[in-house]
Amino acid sequence: MPEVKVFGSVCLDNEIGGLNHEALEPLAKFGTKVVWMPTHSSTNSRANMRRIPGVVLEGEGFSLIDAAGKLVPEVSRILSIVKKYNMVLANGHVSPRETFALFEAAQAIGINKLVVTHGLWQNGSVKFTLDELKKLGQMGAYIEHCYVGFLPTDFRYDPKPMMDAIKYIGAEHCIMGSDLGQYYNPPPAEGMRMFIALMYKNGISAPEIE
Repeated sequence: MPEVKVFGSVCLDNEIGGLNHEALEPLAKFGTKVVWMPTHSSTNSRANMRRIPGVVLEGEGFSLIDAAGKLVPEVSRILSIVKKYNMVLANGHVSPRETFALFEAAQAIGINKLVVTHGLWQNGSVKFTLDELKKLGQMGAYIEHCYVGFLPTDFRYDPKPMMDAIKYIGAEHCIMGSDLGQYYNPPPAEGMRMFIALMYKNGISAPEIE
């Protein structure tokens, strides 16, 4: 399917040493296009993720900011790589406070490909308010909405709050993802088909979905 592009991504989690610019740069050279800040390995997400059966996490995780609310030094090294290789920067599972600090620093050096990772989900991070998401959208970030949370194998969320959020934030500031790939769930492509159908059924128009 020549119209479909596939590219690599990386999460800055424990598996590669967390906020590890030395691991990130070789991946960027190989053509990795998207970098997530810590997800399961974020300090913000740790307690919530430990509640999920079968998930075993050690340590306190990684925070992007220090006690004074300033970004830790490693973040600037990561941002320089993102800028150098024109990568997409996603916030992972960090808190709203960390996200605003990260994106403001990113934009200050000319990084404008920004994604808020499933900002409405309550399992992986502190839930953003709709006004925070709208502000991030107005800053130029894309707000990601994912299908996996609606499935009975996962969180069984009601789709209505997401649909209301898309209307409030503006579809032009939003992107769709499946967050699938788990062996017990549908494959990602089928998940996207189901997500499109679910959105259409719940009042999101075809142009908005596109």
